[in-house]
Amino acid sequence: MNERDTEAAHWFARLRAPGAEADRAEFDLWRADPDHAEAYARAEEDWLLVGGVAPEHLAVHRGARASPARPNARWALAAARRVSADLRLVG
Repeated sequence: MNERDTEAAHWFARLRAPGAEADRAEFDLWRADPDHAEAYARAEEDWLLVGGVAPEHLAVHRGARASPARPNARWALAAARRVSADLRLVG
């Protein structure tokens, strides 16, 4: 997980916390950078995958077709990234 992905995971969690409205303008500025927007989209996707969302539903979220190739490997990667980000938030 690179620094941008870590920042995106922090933003993803922060925007779901109480009082997140106060952080929205700062988030919008951060997300204006295309690289940040892409990292945030990956964080959202990881969260959906870890939550057990079926690949076909995830495809609707992405606006693309679901990839049937190696769904278990993608889920494992998403879970590992999510746990890693959560541990960084705690530690």
